Amino acid sequence: MKGTMSAGYLIGALGLLLASCATNRLAVTGGQSDIGSDSDPVEEQVAIGFEYQGLPLEGGLGGEGGIRYGRDDGSVDFVDVTSEVLEVYGGARYEWALDRFRPFLAGGVSAVSAEMSASGDLGSVSDDDSAIGLYLTGGALFQVSDLIYLGASVRKTIGHDIEVFGVEGDIDATQILLTLAFGF
Repeated sequence: MKGTMSAGYLIGALGLLLASCATNRLAVTGGQSDIGSDSDPVEEQVAIGFEYQGLPLEGGLGGEGGIRYGRDDGSVDFVDVTSEVLEVYGGARYEWALDRFRPFLAGGVSAVSAEMSASGDLGSVSDDDSAIGLYLTGGALFQVSDLIYLGASVRKTIGHDIEVFGVEGDIDATQILLTLAFGF
């Protein structure tokens, strides 16, 4: 109950922060997500995501929220292994407006749902788990036109401890992402 109330307050505060923003952007992100050696041989995922960014026009404190999906396939001996991670996140974002160059830092709460599956001659099995953690992002956007931005970022998630197939581990990711954003 206490965790649910805290999450409700966080979502409400983020909503108030985003409602006061003058610049709104929708972004498509894609790149490489390394979810750590606990997921070997499927730790190097290809990731794609969608993100909302709300900020003051002149830069400063705003917010962001998004969804990201990552997947990798590999094999161990004669068994094919697949990992899939779905992440939903939201937090604060600070952006500096330096003419067309816009460096930023962002951080907040991240919830992940991870599924691992294995298949071979004897059949297939899968298991999944979910976790809540934190994320921190640093990067920069370049304003190509009044409404189009291109950028790159490095992102780190922490605190995502899961258990699949009876084995505990973490899927804390280090991500290198490219961004295409559209202002409105």
